[in-house]
Amino acid sequence: MRIKKAVVALATVGLMATGLFAASPAHAGPTPETTSASSSTLGVLNGEVIDLSTDEHDAKVCMEENGKPFRCYDDVEEYRTAVGLPPGNVETLNKSDCSDGFLCLWDNAQFKVSLVQVRGQGTYNVPQDKANSLWNRTDRPAQIIDVRSWQPDHTMSFGPGAERADLGALSTPWNNRVDKVRICPETGC
Repeated sequence: MRIKKAVVALATVGLMATGLFAASPAHAGPTPETTSASSSTLGVLNGEVIDLSTDEHDAKVCMEENGKPFRCYDDVEEYRTAVGLPPGNVETLNKSDCSDGFLCLWDNAQFKVSLVQVRGQGTYNVPQDKANSLWNRTDRPAQIIDVRSWQPDHTMSFGPGAERADLGALSTPWNNRVDKVRICPETGC
């Protein structure tokens, strides 16, 4: 029995060292990273864990926090205060609400309504039917991915600083077709 426990302990340490398994306290919650086996990106809204890839929450803004669950807000003014942005129209978000260093997606064209922000390299599931404008404020290339309408998955790349006020106005309309976003290495996607 001792040998079996030692093998399990060594295997766990080995997986932790390779990054395939991460031990974390129960209160730390899930990480925002997704894998091909997962269709969820998790966030925390008012102390509750929510799935950002569904529409079953009242989050107005969700932002990725380097290895932690997305931090979400149901109040625009609370979000602006938390991230140090000046007060604005309390009813809606706009382009100035996109924090430097993030890839931002808005629910409506012209950078309006709800907002999802990601910054860490990786692939994230985002709320379906909720991306109509985009601004890449990272220093790396990024992609939007449509997994429902195209096989194989259709992607579109955006360089650092790229913005699209209306994804539906592209030659291949992308409004409400973004299922995932990917922040790529500096070398490209």
